[in-house]
Amino acid sequence: MRAFGGLDMLVLNAGIFPEGKGIAELGTDTWRRVMAVNLDASFAMLRECHPLLKVAPKGGRVAVIGSKNVPAPGPGAAAYSASKAAVNQLARVAALEWGADRIRVNSLHPNMVFDTALWTKEVLESRARHYGLSVEAYRTGNVLGVEVASRDVAELAAELRLTASWLGLELACVLAIFTGQVWNMVFSYYDSLRGTPGDFRMLGKLYNLNWWQRFWRLELPFGAQGLLYNSMVSMAAGWFFLSV
Repeated sequence: MRAFGGLDMLVLNAGIFPEGKGIAELGTDTWRRVMAVNLDASFAMLRECHPLLKVAPKGGRVAVIGSKNVPAPGPGAAAYSASKAAVNQLARVAALEWGADRIRVNSLHPNMVFDTALWTKEVLESRARHYGLSVEAYRTGNVLGVEVASRDVAELAAELRLTASWLGLELACVLAIFTGQVWNMVFSYYDSLRGTPGDFRMLGKLYNLNWWQRFWRLELPFGAQGLLYNSMVSMAAGWFFLSV
């Protein structure tokens, strides 16, 4: 606060994942410890940071790092799944209550981010056993078959900081770029049609072609070369400006 003068965004990322145990074997102390870190700490941070987020110059942001276990819990993860589900509900209530204060609340639900302290060797091996998989197969158990890193989640959370004004400007730039591409291709093709040789009209009359047949069989193929060239140039230029 002293260094930066305020708080623009709060990321609720604290969490612990105990060793996998069924509900019948889960101890009360373990349950309470998980709830204290995953749920109680998030509630306390939201409550204490609200006055600061409320006065953020461009509106406050809250990113709640949830879990795949919220919509799809797994066996042996009762305490973790329940705590993350409760945090998700807490975030939804915060969004309803704080919208009038220009505070946006969003939840991210990553699945199996293994380069964090949450996933100890014991926890990883325990979860893999629950699903009857090897550790390596469990690490890449998603539709892409890749291992998700904490950096991927952090980048996505950072994107939530975009203000509405910046987002609108970015969308306007994208629209302008692609609209310019379309007009460039349209005018290029129109110029090609204007340069169509007069012999094409004579051929059309000779073979009794109507205007559509003349366009489809003669003029379109003639202008296709220029259209193809300008399409490639337009797309390349558009993606270049987007990357810049």
